[in-house]
Amino acid sequence: MDPKPIRILVADDERTLSFFLQKSLEADDGSYCVETSHSGAEALVKIVRTPFDLVIADLRMPGLDGLRLVKHARNLNSSTQAILMTAYGSDGAEAAAKEMGVEYITKPFAMEDMKRLVRKAMRAQEKERER
Repeated sequence: MDPKPIRILVADDERTLSFFLQKSLEADDGSYCVETSHSGAEALVKIVRTPFDLVIADLRMPGLDGLRLVKHARNLNSSTQAILMTAYGSDGAEAAAKEMGVEYITKPFAMEDMKRLVRKAMRAQEKERER
């Protein structure tokens, strides 16, 4: 029996980055099923319809920002892992992410760094499920 695909949602209003992340992650690991959305509101609709194992979200998006999106995702599914991305790094945003147990990466980033965070998040989810 094939393992269940790992469902990842990339939410970023920067369409080029969303597309690049989707293609890079799917090419890196055949078990990743990656969807994209270009606003927090669009991402929330997808999260309500279907649970995701991992949400990768831009911190600053029009309307619903990445932190609030992650809070909603975790209210619906507490095992959802998250990575926040931002071009506007700040100690406050990083502290808020850490408080929520969310990984944080500053743009621009190397794709290998993002892949490492994705693997780390999936290991954390696996450990959580084993408890």
